[in-house]
Amino acid sequence: MRRNNYTTPTSFLGLISFYKRLLGSKQGAIITKIENLEQGLDTMEKVGAQVEGLKQQIEVAMADVAVEVKSTDALIVVVNKESADAAIEQAKANEQAAETQICVDAAEALLASADKELAAAIPAMESATAAAGNLTKDSLSVVKTLGTPHDHVKVVGKTAIILLKNEYKKTDWPNFVKMLGDPNKFR
Repeated sequence: MRRNNYTTPTSFLGLISFYKRLLGSKQGAIITKIENLEQGLDTMEKVGAQVEGLKQQIEVAMADVAVEVKSTDALIVVVNKESADAAIEQAKANEQAAETQICVDAAEALLASADKELAAAIPAMESATAAAGNLTKDSLSVVKTLGTPHDHVKVVGKTAIILLKNEYKKTDWPNFVKMLGDPNKFR
């Protein structure tokens, strides 16, 4: 036996009301999903456009980088050449410094030798100065009368001409005898 299921208008109206609510909530959820998908698609389009712009910027930047790489390579070649030139110049400078140091050492040795000779000559010069203080007109007249003096006397005459007259060419004996004509020059 079959059971009959009767629907009353109240329960039928409740069913229709429930179905409308369910349909409305499902349609609202579907509309929300559609809006979300549309926003997602819009975002994807915007991002795609930005990616294309970035790709173009990267291509331009890569071209600039290629130019910079070429100029950097050229600069590296120049720097390497200049470094090699600088190394050659440094080697020359070191060689010249060594030669200069040899000259400095020789000059210092010569200076030390000259200082020793000067130290030995100072007492002789002091005694000569003291002796020159004792010179008189008569002493100078005696030297004038010498026809052919000793070589040491000639050296003293040359030295006197050089020191008193600042003359280097005419330092012979007759010029010294002329200079002896004025004994006041020796004071």
